[in-house]
Amino acid sequence: MKYLYCGTNKTALASQDQIADALLALMKGKPYDEISVSELCRCAGISRQTFYSLYQSKENVVIRILQNYCCYLPAEHLPEKEYIAGEHSQSARRMEIFCRDYCRYLTDHADFIHLLVENNITHLLYDSIYESMNEPRLVGRQYEWWLDESAPECIEAVECINQLNQKFVDTVRAAG
Repeated sequence: MKYLYCGTNKTALASQDQIADALLALMKGKPYDEISVSELCRCAGISRQTFYSLYQSKENVVIRILQNYCCYLPAEHLPEKEYIAGEHSQSARRMEIFCRDYCRYLTDHADFIHLLVENNITHLLYDSIYESMNEPRLVGRQYEWWLDESAPECIEAVECINQLNQKFVDTVRAAG
């Protein structure tokens, strides 16, 4: 697992926000690979020591942005009436709803996703989506989500999501 500060210290959380904001600002003007941690720290107004106490790498900053601001978590987007807790037979319906709302999610976060595409770091988006689909905090709750990697409908849905992601990435790249 990648190191990412997850505590409650307000100063540390504020520093994480400053770093995330600085990275987004820098990515709008230059490629991700050309942004050094030193430059990121200068822009954020924090020390390298602070950076490394909060993050292991720049990649972790992007992961935090995805998790805290852009990550699609199915339970946060699906109305209660769409779920019947404990019934795996609803898996196909849930995947249909997931795909519909995921399309909205992509559209709502197109600017940030465009930055990921331009910088060839869309794998971080895919990882975040996959992790959100298996979010442990949903287990046993009304919004419990099942991604049974051996179930045919889930295999098909994951394949569909991957194709959707690729089409979105291709569209963003074609748009320039």
